Amino acid sequence: RNLLIVFVLYTISRIIFILANVDAFPGLNIIKSLKYCLAGLRFDCSAIMYTMLPYIVIALAPVTLRTSKIYKIITRLSYVMCAFVGLGLNIFDIVYFAFDGRRMTSTFFNEFSGNDNNFIIAIKGIISFWYLYLLGALVLFVLYRLYRGPVYRGRRVLPYYLTHSAIFLFSLGMAV
Repeated sequence: RNLLIVFVLYTISRIIFILANVDAFPGLNIIKSLKYCLAGLRFDCSAIMYTMLPYIVIALAPVTLRTSKIYKIITRLSYVMCAFVGLGLNIFDIVYFAFDGRRMTSTFFNEFSGNDNNFIIAIKGIISFWYLYLLGALVLFVLYRLYRGPVYRGRRVLPYYLTHSAIFLFSLGMAV
């Protein structure tokens, strides 16, 4: 359920990206937009699995600590932080694409390395694109509120570890 929420938010961010940069897509119509969104799910799957891997490991780890408050806090924080990394980059990419005409890649970081004006550029960006910070805050709120933690139903220890170890290994294999 939690990963499904992240998939939905990635799709919404793609729709916002398309709407914000509609001029870059000549001949765009609803059918093409839907095709872009469906094709994007394939790429979202790998991006989500990479960014959410720490959460997946924590949430599916075969431990009986699921009832502890600290485990629940760590699991929720890892979910929110991991999901926000990918979604935050998507939000940032909405504006970056308009300036550079391409999606953000690792070359983005090379462009700003060694630049003494990065602080000034960041302040101007915050002022100019304040609404993206509101969008980011909304995304954080949604992730936090819709999160549902793993449930531990107090089963016998050996069957629990065997079953959950198998689920854990299978899920990690699927994520990779």
